[in-house]
Amino acid sequence: MSILIEVSQAEVDCLLDHLPADSDLSETLRHSGTIPSSVGLPFGDNTNLIECDEGEARALLRIATDHCPEAIRKIQYGMGVAGVRYS
Repeated sequence: MSILIEVSQAEVDCLLDHLPADSDLSETLRHSGTIPSSVGLPFGDNTNLIECDEGEARALLRIATDHCPEAIRKIQYGMGVAGVRYS
């Protein structure tokens, strides 16, 4: 199952700071695409769209909980839209 998570570039950078540089998840984050705000996605300003699986989303949520609290609700939102329970 694919989960789409919208985060800012600053949040991507924060998450990357807490992942091994050579991990698959770091690679996924580095290749997240920027979406212009004109697309009208829920979080407004230009965002990066991360496409990941449930395990990766859970890993991102753990990192956000410990280090990047501004990304928590965005990750939870993406998981919820995909029908994944995050609690």
